[in-house]
Amino acid sequence: MVSRFDLRNQLAGGSGVSELNRVYSLLQGRVAKRAIADRRLLTLSGGDLAHAGPVELWALSPSDRQVEKFLFGLASMMPNVGETKYRASVRNRNDLCVALWLSVGDNHILLGSDLEHACDADIGWKAVLSSTAKPQQRASVFKVPHHGSVTGHCPDVWDVMVTEESMALVTPFRKGRTSLPGRDDTARILSYTANAYITAAAQANTPRHRPPAVEKTLREMGMKLRPALPDTGALRLRKNLIDHCSEWQIEMFLGAQHLSEYQDGTG
Repeated sequence: MVSRFDLRNQLAGGSGVSELNRVYSLLQGRVAKRAIADRRLLTLSGGDLAHAGPVELWALSPSDRQVEKFLFGLASMMPNVGETKYRASVRNRNDLCVALWLSVGDNHILLGSDLEHACDADIGWKAVLSSTAKPQQRASVFKVPHHGSVTGHCPDVWDVMVTEESMALVTPFRKGRTSLPGRDDTARILSYTANAYITAAAQANTPRHRPPAVEKTLREMGMKLRPALPDTGALRLRKNLIDHCSEWQIEMFLGAQHLSEYQDGTG
């Protein structure tokens, strides 16, 4: 499908798959290890590391059913011979997102990616929870899926896969009128743990100054402008893995902040 869309591409806006085509070109002659549910991607023995703890990285998704649905979606997009070829359409689903489980000694981290919660028991978080092949411990660090949106929220994940008062990390999303996490989202996450943080503020800290005449006109029109994107911040978690009594220590950079201080700016 990628090759056919990118073949003899003369579209002004591009084929829509050129980046994927470059990825496949880089992989030529190599065997790619695919990240799929219940697959261990990496193992390091504790003897090779300073903290002496073994390391494992597991893929928790996508499930077999999710991969199947994605392939059917690609088949429906395949341009037929003799038909006008347009740019590949954008798929807004997160069918192939890869949720990860990282274990370092007795410390476990759940990276939720953009995995969503659906009614189908064979996809999304329901498929992860029903798996008996995945690691069965509980994570003390949880990268909250899908920017904290309710579409990625599964109560059983918090109850079964994550420890109480775990470190919860969120990345915001802003596109047009869509701003995540919303106020209900932040309240929901904080109801599970007080140790919740977000990588960037919703708005830039310093507003742009405009000529007084422009500011007056904006006020008279009832308009309020804000920067399109806030500064990109970062969160860093550290822990002394040799000292088993140590706790996670968090550092915040640029616009990163505690989730209770975050305002989505939609009100």
